[in-house]
Amino acid sequence: MGIVAKYKFDHNIYADLVPIFNDGYTGYSISDEVAEDGSYTIRTIECDTLPTLMRFGGNSLNDSEISNIDLSLLEVLDMNTSGLNVTSNMFRHCENLTSIACEWNVDNVTDAILMFDHCYKLQHLDVSKWNTTKFVNIYAMFRNCSLLSNIDVSNWNITNKVTSVYGIFEGCSSMTNVDITNWDLSNVIDIYFLFS
Repeated sequence: MGIVAKYKFDHNIYADLVPIFNDGYTGYSISDEVAEDGSYTIRTIECDTLPTLMRFGGNSLNDSEISNIDLSLLEVLDMNTSGLNVTSNMFRHCENLTSIACEWNVDNVTDAILMFDHCYKLQHLDVSKWNTTKFVNIYAMFRNCSLLSNIDVSNWNITNKVTSVYGIFEGCSSMTNVDITNWDLSNVIDIYFLFS
């Protein structure tokens, strides 16, 4: 078995955090290391096959529908993303998430809408080596990541399949530099709130 995800979550907020996987994804095993004071758990999920969808955050497009599940995630310590083709809402409203440490593989991802939306405390995120050639939907991807001061997307190969870059960096109030000069925006018709 190989690691699908390893993450830390707060027991005071939610007792049993398991990410949402694609329909029919079963057969994985869960092992836990609980802190001595019981306040958090480091959970490891392993499986022989990889999911095509993994979602820790909320599914709803309604910002007011935040659950304890969304709030309990603290850190992602490891994650195998090589099977994913959808990452939309993956960490949406994970408002206590501070860092994500993993070797990202997004080679087959087409939909990354709202992926890190409202991750207010997220400070450590390396997306510099992403292969984004299949990206089609990237609406509000980093919206309200207000503590991210640097996000390196300069090598992203955004193609002309993308038609909207609505609100991708909206509310990223600590951001000092974003280089999108290599993106192909020739078919983009919606740039509302791109850097709002």
